[in-house]
Amino acid sequence: MTTGRGPERLLLALLLVVVLTQRLALPLGATQVPLTLVLCLALLAVGAVTGRLVLDRTRTRLYVAAMSTLVLLTVVALLRGLSPSLTSLVLLLLLYAVVAVRPARLDRAAVDRLLDAYTTLMVVVALVCLAQSATQYAGVPYRDWLSVVVPSELLVQGYNTGDPLSYGSDIVRVNGVLFLEPSFVSYFLGLAGVVALHRGRSTVVVALLLLGLVPTLAGNGVVTLVLGVAVLAAGPARRRLLVLVVPVLLAVVVAAVTPVGERFLTRLTEVGNEGSSLSLRLVEPYERLLPSWALDPAAVLLGYGAGAGTDATAAGTAGLLSPALPKLLLEYGGPGTVVFLLFLLWSLVAGGGARPWAPALLVSYLVLNAALLQVTLALTTVLFLHLLRPWDGQGGAEAPEDDASRDQLPVRALP
Repeated sequence: MTTGRGPERLLLALLLVVVLTQRLALPLGATQVPLTLVLCLALLAVGAVTGRLVLDRTRTRLYVAAMSTLVLLTVVALLRGLSPSLTSLVLLLLLYAVVAVRPARLDRAAVDRLLDAYTTLMVVVALVCLAQSATQYAGVPYRDWLSVVVPSELLVQGYNTGDPLSYGSDIVRVNGVLFLEPSFVSYFLGLAGVVALHRGRSTVVVALLLLGLVPTLAGNGVVTLVLGVAVLAAGPARRRLLVLVVPVLLAVVVAAVTPVGERFLTRLTEVGNEGSSLSLRLVEPYERLLPSWALDPAAVLLGYGAGAGTDATAAGTAGLLSPALPKLLLEYGGPGTVVFLLFLLWSLVAGGGARPWAPALLVSYLVLNAALLQVTLALTTVLFLHLLRPWDGQGGAEAPEDDASRDQLPVRALP
């Protein structure tokens, strides 16, 4: 069995890869392979060979059962004369193989160090976001600096790294340079805010994370932060939330003196407007993807095959997302969806312990984003809900920590 901080270092490397390489890709013929996935699989292989990671028996069995079901349904789709995407199926198999492994051993102190490292990294990202915004207000045009130094064929295509706050505006929503879109950096900052509150980080740290959220003008981070705060407020950790008072006031002031505040308010009420960002996430995927599926008994049972959800989205309105549930139902039918969700949700939630970000990440994965095959979002969900928890070395997670006892720890005063 591995000793020392081997698993901790490996998980830190995984964390850095997921956050920092999401815009990079390797060309493969006419397509691209996300560098994040390649590096994560390589790290998993290193972890398995060195003993830092081991197979989790129960999760491995569930993974094999779920993936065998989806492979069988894909074969049935071929026999029915459909044209399922084998690329989509292979990506699914590779992406969720991460769930089948766990650290050989990881104590609570190591988890806390990893969470603190993530928070500190995102403080730096928040400063980059604020700098991107401040330079624009100072009259310097927005520029995607990563595209300046990295050839276009090595950058992930199909994402809008920055778009104007409103039509005709010279101010562009920021993406922290290294993030796929403003919504992605917002999501990671919101998650970092919840982690910072959970860990008792200082007012300065929390304030920087919240201020970094403002120029992204994206709701992902706000939803993540609000849901996390709600979980913390329901337990003994509510006393730590007093640190939010000053950061929230600062964020409100910054939003009020810039066009961002008005745009945020507009986006909060746009869910009923066809073609709006919220409608394309929460309403139209279900209105456009599911009706034909629900009227076809064969599709209800067997689905239309891997990739059908992506094809339907591509043929529809620009910007239309394919959240996990309608995509799974359309591609693998009701039984396949149930088997996959049982495998994934049990693997992520069982033996969870004190993780106030869990509801937010699950809502983001299942509802807000096209996260099923989106490498960054899927791996982040697995990393924070499965791998970044204490493991006792005997095949199970350590007993959940008592929030009341955590509250006796001194509040961290420095980033």
